[in-house]
Amino acid sequence: SGTSCKSGGCLSFDGSNDFIRATTSTSLNNTGSAKTVTAWIYRSAVADWQRIVGKYYYTGTDDGSWLMYFNSSSTNTILCRFNTGGSWGSATTPTAVSLGEWTYAACVYDGSRLYAYLNNASSSVSKTGVLASSDYPVTVGTTSDGTNTQNHFNGRVDGVRIYNKALSAQEILDEYND
Repeated sequence: SGTSCKSGGCLSFDGSNDFIRATTSTSLNNTGSAKTVTAWIYRSAVADWQRIVGKYYYTGTDDGSWLMYFNSSSTNTILCRFNTGGSWGSATTPTAVSLGEWTYAACVYDGSRLYAYLNNASSSVSKTGVLASSDYPVTVGTTSDGTNTQNHFNGRVDGVRIYNKALSAQEILDEYND
């Protein structure tokens, strides 16, 4: 809370059992061809596959709709993953995330490209199709099948936003500067 957050209050996660699970809502189960997920992230410790926010669960194979998470600890980059009709696409942030500082991340899918933003720098890959539906809940700080959780985040998260549209580069810049 207060000065340890990006703006006002934030969510703090210990990397072992803290998380937020959103209630089920049709607005969170968008199956159109556009989605944006943004968050301010303060990473406290490095570990593989830390989940930031998503509607996803690993069951031996990838399962769910979308996910923002840390890649392996060797790269310390954020992956943005979207499932369109059973085919997952991934975009990786262009630079690594440093420990102990606030970082802005955004994942954008516009129906033809998937973008990964880190502090307003971006990378992208081609990806088409309609977003897959998922019964998994939206979670922050982990991923969950509704009962079990996995790959907990260690740090703080502030200002999570989920849009059922693709924000433009200018809208991402505006949110980053806000």
